[in-house]
Amino acid sequence: MTYRYLILFFLLFMVQLGHAEEDPMKSLFQFQQQMANNGSVEALMKLGRMYEEGQGTPRDLNKAMEMYQKAADRGHEQGSIEVKRIKREQQARIRAEIEAKSQRLKQEQAQRQAEKVRRKNLAKQKAKEKLLILNYQIFLVTHQKLCYMIKS
Repeated sequence: MTYRYLILFFLLFMVQLGHAEEDPMKSLFQFQQQMANNGSVEALMKLGRMYEEGQGTPRDLNKAMEMYQKAADRGHEQGSIEVKRIKREQQARIRAEIEAKSQRLKQEQAQRQAEKVRRKNLAKQKAKEKLLILNYQIFLVTHQKLCYMIKS
């Protein structure tokens, strides 16, 4: 009889350990899911927040909006407010991403243009140097001919 109690105690202790290691937010998330499945609009709102913040579940704004929308469809005014807020935030994030990409493209274009101007100026400089060398060579040849003519 004593062994039965020891085994029962041991099993209960192990079950408690198993639950102690589990993330309480995951448990809360699962509880809220059950409540939502049973028709709780408040649970839908809490699930939306948990999805939005990644509490007890991976962060998923689409699922958060889905939960908020379900709550709004069931008459929860805050649900529609949250859906609108998330949409505004997503639109603002998209606009910011577009603006950042536009700025990067403008910088890249300016860099390409600057590189093009630098190469053009370098080509002009090389052409001037070649012309200067040619003029110097002409000067030397002319000078040599004059010296030859003077000597003869």
